[in-house]
Amino acid sequence: MRFSNVLEMSEEDASRLASLLEADPLFQKLFRSQDPELKVFSRQRFPGSRLSTSFYEVRETAAEPAASPDIEPLVERHKELVDKIRAIGSEKYEMYFLHEEGDKTHDDIAEALGLPLATVKEIQGLTDQVLMNPDFFATRMASTGAHELKMRYTCLARYSAGTGRDPEIDFLSPGMARGTYKIHYEKIRKLKTGGVLSEKERKTLQETVRILEMINSRRNLIYRILASIPKWQKDFFDDADWARLTPFTQKSAARELKVTPAAVCRAIQDRSVLPLSGEETPLADFFPSAKDILKRKVTALMRENKDRTDEEIRKVLEKDFGVRLSRRSVNVYRNEIIGKKKKP
Repeated sequence: MRFSNVLEMSEEDASRLASLLEADPLFQKLFRSQDPELKVFSRQRFPGSRLSTSFYEVRETAAEPAASPDIEPLVERHKELVDKIRAIGSEKYEMYFLHEEGDKTHDDIAEALGLPLATVKEIQGLTDQVLMNPDFFATRMASTGAHELKMRYTCLARYSAGTGRDPEIDFLSPGMARGTYKIHYEKIRKLKTGGVLSEKERKTLQETVRILEMINSRRNLIYRILASIPKWQKDFFDDADWARLTPFTQKSAARELKVTPAAVCRAIQDRSVLPLSGEETPLADFFPSAKDILKRKVTALMRENKDRTDEEIRKVLEKDFGVRLSRRSVNVYRNEIIGKKKKP
């Protein structure tokens, strides 16, 4: 399995891959071990990020046709448990269920929270099911006026006003909210040379580490892009004005992130976010070229000046934007944008 394949996976497929890997007995053995030498895997959250508060809400739109077929029963199950989760509180819920480090059993969690063991298992089961169905979040958070986006894009996160200068990232994908896996390589080296693991486990461990590394690389790149967009498009985030977008291509992003342009392209493909304005936006829209910016401005100008002649628009373009076009070219663009030609 190549990294490019993992990067191109849908959020649902990537979440399922991580969930299946975590369910493997060897991962559980090396994640939940009480022996420090066997505690090989742990988790690490992304800074300046959190799980969206939408997890603690239930909306009817969660079961719309754009979602996975598994979403509707998940919504019903969520309704039954959401009051119990709210009673626990978001901080304790995320501590014991979403970001748990494998150092506590269900019995330990039940005792810490003062809940019946059966309830703890139900909540953990719901968490696992949601992790494998990120569309539960993405679909119901999509703009009601943009049905085509819900069919085409997975909404990864929403930006919210943080306590500092930069917006914070509220992940709609629970898998992304969990962050990355910490892999203790020195312990792995000792385990491979010692007699604690069987031959089969040693072979499985090598493949497990390889897949975990690819999942980490995928999540890290997506996070770095989401965390960098407010910096790359600072003027837009300051004013929530699309006219303030600045040219910044995927190639420029790749240079800053020290990855290939193809990796950036794959990371943002078919994915969207909710900026502070709340309008669901494809990630690709934050990487316009100078030509894209000009086209957006010209489009706005032509739509706002439908009654002007081609020659009048030609003069405005030259005066305000320094763009020199023939009257005939203006007529062609106008026809594409507005849908009808105007006589000169």
